Amino acid sequence: STFRHDVKFYSSDEGRVQLTAAAIAKGLLELAGELPPILVSLIRKDAAANALLDDSSAVSAQASEIKRVLHGLMQQPPGLESEAELAERLVPTRLPALLAPLREVGSPRARVKAVHEQ
Repeated sequence: STFRHDVKFYSSDEGRVQLTAAAIAKGLLELAGELPPILVSLIRKDAAANALLDDSSAVSAQASEIKRVLHGLMQQPPGLESEAELAERLVPTRLPALLAPLREVGSPRARVKAVHEQ
């Protein structure tokens, strides 16, 4: 009960985003009942709340470039590059937290094909 007074949930004015925020609030606060009452009572969705949410327009060009590069890498046929070369292109920072999943997945395109064929 005290969490309800301390925790604030913000949402855009888009319906599916509001319902997702209500579902998260319900799970986080272990609430019972349907989502609409939780949405009305706990989710803030006014203009002030929208001002707090991220505006992605400032990074739109950079995001588009990243998507272009990743799309090219994802479409690359398996075996064209070694695992080390692929890791260098996808994770130039060499962060272990990013390299470990990449090693497990291997070729992204081959993994997607294998999942699709299951």
